[in-house]
Amino acid sequence: MAPVRVAVLGHTAETGGAEIALMRLLEALDPRWQVTVILFSPGELESQLRQRGIAVRVLPLAQRTASRGRAQLKDPRTLLLSGRDSWGFVGRLAQLLRAEQAELVVANTLKAAVLGSLAARRARCPWVWHLHDRISADYLPAAAVPALRLLARTAHGVVANSHATARLVRLPAERVAVAYPGLPEESFAAAHQAPPTPVFGMLGRISSTKGQREFLQAAFTVAAADPSAAFHIVGQALFNDHEYAKQLEDLTSQLDLAGRVRFAGWSARPEADLDRFSALVHASPVPEPFGQVIAEAMARGVPVIATAAGGAAEILTEAPDPVPAPSPGEVLRTPLGQLVAPGDPRGLASAMRWVIDNPGDAESAAQRASASARRRFGAASAAAVCGEVWSQALAAASPRRRRGDAG
Repeated sequence: MAPVRVAVLGHTAETGGAEIALMRLLEALDPRWQVTVILFSPGELESQLRQRGIAVRVLPLAQRTASRGRAQLKDPRTLLLSGRDSWGFVGRLAQLLRAEQAELVVANTLKAAVLGSLAARRARCPWVWHLHDRISADYLPAAAVPALRLLARTAHGVVANSHATARLVRLPAERVAVAYPGLPEESFAAAHQAPPTPVFGMLGRISSTKGQREFLQAAFTVAAADPSAAFHIVGQALFNDHEYAKQLEDLTSQLDLAGRVRFAGWSARPEADLDRFSALVHASPVPEPFGQVIAEAMARGVPVIATAAGGAAEILTEAPDPVPAPSPGEVLRTPLGQLVAPGDPRGLASAMRWVIDNPGDAESAAQRASASARRRFGAASAAAVCGEVWSQALAAASPRRRRGDAG
């Protein structure tokens, strides 16, 4: 049987969580899928995909549109300029899809879904949305939420990265599959060796939505009680977050933490950074769609402290239903880790102190979490779910395509 030609669309070539999840998925896919990734801008992701032997095409979208963050969707001027840029881009994208003889279009980001759905319709292809974003007013401008939920109804399949993400699409359960972003085998470690002195770390993009500010505020409290504790922030600012990164450096000086906090920048080997932590801190003050770094820390056997919202709570409780957040300053300890309220430095500090005071219990929870991660977050499992959704989308669209071709 000839492989199915699939065009996977992404609007950015920066390597954020959705892009890392995509690379891992493509490496684990069944050979029946012949994938070409179409990026709307050049960058690091293009190089990483090519290194993995994955076909890539770059179809540039105007920079002023490609670089807009989701918060800017409410600016009428932005919408007007983006509309002008997008109108011509959709036509070029449809032409490329036809040239690539794509049989299925898969959108991996919000912008890719908006533009790709229109181009797929012109190219007479079914399309599937791999949803890595919360379709909610706490994550997107309120005006965009109903439009994106309506867009999801036009997809031939939706794959959400958590049950928390899936609930917000407001589609019947049978219309949305959940595939946790998969981890390759090398992500898993046999055992974690805690460092001799406490090291608490954050790993990921520097952004106000990730909670580095709250982490520093908690670090101030922990540092006052334990002079040996150190704090690492691993990652860099992307998109429009460079001013926030500068504010973090200023805050570090104001809190007199300059000798205790290490800004490590981008890491080529994040697993090595995780192994240096006494615990990973996931401090997002807003609900996250998933929380990929939590799964990565669990796989390494590293204790985890996270905020009880969105996918993060789901990961540390193995419960698909929402978990009530602890009160400010309180900590919810699960068999797999610790949860605190979003935007709560006091709770983060209390959870960090518990790791210092109870290293044996923290490591026991981390070992249970590692076993849980192996059960739930393997790349092969994610590939199987996505492959099934892709197959169903092709099967559902085939009769309509035949009728259209006959006309």
